[in-house]
Amino acid sequence: MSATNQEYDPLKPDAYAEHLSKVNETKEVVATEDITNAQGAVVIAKGAVLDAAATEKILRFKLLQPLHDTVAIDGEVDDKQLYEQIAAFVNKHDVLKSIHTKFGLDPIIRAQCHYYNQFSLLRQKLTVLSIQMTSTYDSSLMSAWFCMLIGFKMQLSDSDLNALFLAALTHDLGMLHISPEILEKQGELSAEEWRQIHAHVVIGQQILKHVEGLPSATCRAVLEHHERCDGTGYPFERPEGQLSLLGQVVAMADSVIAVYFKRLLNQGKTLRDVIPIIQVNNEAHFYKTYDALVTTLRRSNLSDKSNINDSQMSAFIEALLADNNFFSRQLLYVEELVGSMDERSSEPKLHAIQSVFRHMIKFIRGSGVLDVGYVRWLEQVDKEKLAFAYREAEDVALMLEELQYHMRRLTRMLSIYADKYCQEEALKESVLETLEQLEELKAEATEE
Repeated sequence: MSATNQEYDPLKPDAYAEHLSKVNETKEVVATEDITNAQGAVVIAKGAVLDAAATEKILRFKLLQPLHDTVAIDGEVDDKQLYEQIAAFVNKHDVLKSIHTKFGLDPIIRAQCHYYNQFSLLRQKLTVLSIQMTSTYDSSLMSAWFCMLIGFKMQLSDSDLNALFLAALTHDLGMLHISPEILEKQGELSAEEWRQIHAHVVIGQQILKHVEGLPSATCRAVLEHHERCDGTGYPFERPEGQLSLLGQVVAMADSVIAVYFKRLLNQGKTLRDVIPIIQVNNEAHFYKTYDALVTTLRRSNLSDKSNINDSQMSAFIEALLADNNFFSRQLLYVEELVGSMDERSSEPKLHAIQSVFRHMIKFIRGSGVLDVGYVRWLEQVDKEKLAFAYREAEDVALMLEELQYHMRRLTRMLSIYADKYCQEEALKESVLETLEQLEELKAEATEE
């Protein structure tokens, strides 16, 4: 069963009940009314604390009402706490603090936190998320801030900003209903385990659509925040024309968070280094969301200082040229394969492969990063130690690194296609032959 037809039953207790039990160890979780099973028998009486013993009883039954509608948590994350936590996140990073001040985001964030406070179920869910899944909660705070930055630049209406802020905060709430054993598993996940993780968008949307007064645009954005314009996202693999603007803003914010906080910071890089990476992905989400973010970053007085000095540049350029050559050779094999595929095919998996490849080619041709002229320019930068060009050389390296990520992604897609979906024997043989050539090329590069 895929995430698209995942049936979330709010009356059947799941991992959320266990999360509530854990939360009760630090914040009291109490039944606000009798918790009854589907037949009306009382399982947990009103006023009882949801400790481990109570949770064990709850998990045995299908309930008459969703569990989250029958409990309350002492000391939930209210508007004041939410604002303080977002402010603490911004103030922790000087560059974000500067952007926050420059674009006057503080009153927008305050207003959105106040708007959030009217939804009791959201306060409950975010409180559980903040205690049980701290890193996911922190990412939600970051997403809310970045979404307001993008939304402000796009001049979204107040109602759209309201819906967008709530979507950013709640886009991963569905994770609370997935087994921690799957989420915390070390090693490779099975297809079924991936299906369950992908289902978090559907679960989140199904929970939120029953929250009285919540904007419908919030629910849709939560459902679509892992969709991509090339049709390779989930849960529905919808193309650009079928996606909502707010869902794509959340998707863009999530991408920036993943690139900057989970990758570049660990490499000693800056927010400025995000720009060349998202340039490679300028068609992954709505172009207007990409343009709003890049324009804002370029107007934020971010430092263009290079991280590479004269003594390091020769080794840096040498490695960059080797990466350029390796990627160019990979591209030739894949280009020959994709060129042999039927462009008129309506087969979704084949169309997704073609879309990813077309996006790569369009960027490469538009940027010229693999052109002979660009290679000669890099050699000149090294030979003459053109310090003014060091920053651009670094950008090229970041672009190539991101293109290599997409090449690995495309290779996985080809492998899955050949293994599970390809019905044409000749095409399957061509795909497998190309994959073998890529592996040989990789081994050759490793030996060098």
